[in-house]
Amino acid sequence: MSVFAKRRLVCTFRHTCLLFSTNGTDLADQRKSPRRKRPKKPPWTDNLSWEDRLADVVTPLWRLSYDEQLELKQKHQERILSKLCGYLSGDLQSQSPVSRLTFPVLPILPSPVRDGYRNKSTFSVNRGVDGNPKTVGFYIGMGKKGNIVCINGDHLLNMPEKHKLVARCYQDFIRLSPLEPCLLFHTGGHWREVTVRSNSEGHTMAIVYFHPQTLTPEEVAVHKADLVDYFTRGPGSVCQLDSLFFQESTMTRCTHEESPYQLLHGQPHIYEEVLGFKFRISADAFFQVNQAAAEVLYGTVRDLCVPNHEEGGGRTKVGGTLLDVCCGTGAIGITISPRVDRIVGIELVEQAVEDARHNAALSNVLNCEFIPGKAEVVLPGFMSQLDITGGDLVAAVVNPARAGLHHKVIRALRNQPAIRRLVYVSCKPDGEAMRNFRELCCAPDPQKKLTGEAFSPSLAVPVDMFPHTPHCEVAIRGLLHPDRRICVTFRLFSRVPGSRSAFWSPPLVVKSGWRTHETTSAKKMTETETRNHQAGKQQNGDAMAETTSTVEDVFDDTYTEKEGPKPPRMLVWRNIILMTLLHIAALYGLVLLPSASVLTLAWTVVCYLISALGVTAGAHRLWSHRSYKASPPLRVFLALANSMAFQNDIYEWARDHRVHHKYSETDADPHNATRGFFFAHIGWLLVRKHPDVIEKGKKLELSDLRADKVVMFQRRHYKLSVVLLCFLVPTLVPWYFWGESLAVGYFIPGLLRYTVTLNATWLVNSAAHIWGNRPYDKSINPRENPLVAFSAIGEGFHNYHHTFPFDYSTSEFGCKLNLTTAFIDTMCFLGLATDRKRVLKETIRARVQRTGDGSYKSG
Repeated sequence: MSVFAKRRLVCTFRHTCLLFSTNGTDLADQRKSPRRKRPKKPPWTDNLSWEDRLADVVTPLWRLSYDEQLELKQKHQERILSKLCGYLSGDLQSQSPVSRLTFPVLPILPSPVRDGYRNKSTFSVNRGVDGNPKTVGFYIGMGKKGNIVCINGDHLLNMPEKHKLVARCYQDFIRLSPLEPCLLFHTGGHWREVTVRSNSEGHTMAIVYFHPQTLTPEEVAVHKADLVDYFTRGPGSVCQLDSLFFQESTMTRCTHEESPYQLLHGQPHIYEEVLGFKFRISADAFFQVNQAAAEVLYGTVRDLCVPNHEEGGGRTKVGGTLLDVCCGTGAIGITISPRVDRIVGIELVEQAVEDARHNAALSNVLNCEFIPGKAEVVLPGFMSQLDITGGDLVAAVVNPARAGLHHKVIRALRNQPAIRRLVYVSCKPDGEAMRNFRELCCAPDPQKKLTGEAFSPSLAVPVDMFPHTPHCEVAIRGLLHPDRRICVTFRLFSRVPGSRSAFWSPPLVVKSGWRTHETTSAKKMTETETRNHQAGKQQNGDAMAETTSTVEDVFDDTYTEKEGPKPPRMLVWRNIILMTLLHIAALYGLVLLPSASVLTLAWTVVCYLISALGVTAGAHRLWSHRSYKASPPLRVFLALANSMAFQNDIYEWARDHRVHHKYSETDADPHNATRGFFFAHIGWLLVRKHPDVIEKGKKLELSDLRADKVVMFQRRHYKLSVVLLCFLVPTLVPWYFWGESLAVGYFIPGLLRYTVTLNATWLVNSAAHIWGNRPYDKSINPRENPLVAFSAIGEGFHNYHHTFPFDYSTSEFGCKLNLTTAFIDTMCFLGLATDRKRVLKETIRARVQRTGDGSYKSG
């Protein structure tokens, strides 16, 4: 190990020790101790680059592998919950730092997406390292000490590329603007931070904050027009914003009511889908920052609140009323709504209540009622109504802010005997939430008016919402984004009359989308066994929530074809001549088939499968859609196999395929099937590309491909690799090893195999877009075509693939007619591939019911 590597490793462990206390005491307790003095300057920042210093603040765990991050977070959660157990059992009276856990804490559920997962980012404006006050990014330092430095966040692992692009463009814009940035309100200046929001389909919203100072409305209007022009027709148009908002604010933060968000361009909302339900996202609406992990969290909460029992081969609806306190935009209640008769949500922010009502109507959910107002005011009155009417509460779920629940809310929940099950979703369990836990679970206390039976904690399920960041108060204090934390779901139920706590409950099964954990007082998995069990299920392809791998592979419904006559069709005679000669040679190869040996025919099949995998498992599923991760050896193999296929290098193939998905069946689609079978099959290679194809291809975000050394190496040496792997190797192997003639080797494993591979791939573009059923989305052309699936080793389930382009299997039926899926699964079994993305069955069923053509079959 190099000296530099050793030093970085030491820095990482020193950093980790500061983020997570090692003696079992919370860092908050350490700060209270007068004997411990915090260093004025963090020692790990010495001799580090500005980028590394920023990464240490925003994503402190970025140097650790994801498994190491989960292990640290797991231990931290167990330590916090051990402290709760100590409070409830009285151990902390003896100053014992950690008590024994008396209820199960399941292994932390990982985030399906580890990098670029944030769908909301706020970038500040301040002085950069070079002293330029118009630097957009994140800053480190303190205003009191005057050492604030703003650093671009392009290297941060949790930021998506689209957000970074908007921040760079905003920086360029304000540097061109004659107005100064507003660094301090009392010193003047106008341009402030920018917030970027996006959804899993790639739609992007930008909100620019502006201090008007003494400018008149007319003067402000001029700069708003410049902003719109820059992002719609100027250099910023590369961001392809779907919404551009502007807010004039003389305060650090203000609501829409205090200063309305002004829509300058595009749509007023973007939309997101979670567990089959659609949600509207407005400029100031709350939505979980990690959409993929939110599905894991909401699925877990749903199963903890209202377990979906299965009886007689079917699922039964539990019925009753679910109380959702601090419901926000209604996400938790709406996702649980199919299992109960009624959802009652309470939320302080009126705009959030309006969004919640709209979201319920959007997904045709009719059993949700959302009440605006303070929970401590609304909830006691609602509870009294329940007492009058008899009440039929199934459970209650609370999802408060970091400050926790008001004591009147705790009192109302505690004193309502109809509530037998309470799920507390906490983003900061070691803060004010700990006080809530103690009051919910302590013995009855007449002085605090806690007269109801105590809740008993029975299960904790940590969910990693924010990879690369710790769940630690120290890590989030002073950051620009205080919501970087890990959410923990607590199931608190089983009323125990006259008892302080009774931690064990009857056998419980918790299902969160794909995982099933069973805990009993008599039989309990060890942490290692459960973690291995969980990891094994991931490797078997069962574990992945619905999430897109890249915003560039989702259809862009904002694109419109240009009016007027189409550009003239320009033939590419070189390609026409070469394709004609190739197919004539392939026909000659068919004539030679009877003279080929069995080994040569077997070798031809092997070459066909290798070259096909180079396209399907390589260029398509790995590099175009990033639907799974491959180890370096597997990436090299797939790159070589792709060269054997000779269908353009990986970079160009993936770029054109992303354009195909983003602008399918339009002029910007390279092989637009609406132009006929022949064009979609081979004709698109025989003519010049439509100008829109070229234009849209240049605007795609392809930094992931450019950063891939295997992809770029193949691109640099593509011609040589094609000559060797597509023609020489298939020809020379049968000639050298078993004495086949060079002519047979060249025309059968060489040219005939190459031609068949090409046409099998082209059938996906042509036949699979014209003939077949559309069980998942009848509004798009791609079809389910079993014959194409067989010939293209799994690529013919095309209606499914265009509906869920990120699914590594391109089908919901696993390995059925899908040799590529079997190959990827095998690679995962061997440890050469990981992180396969899958769609939840519930999401598939919801989509089938909503947009399918009625031809869906489950097997």
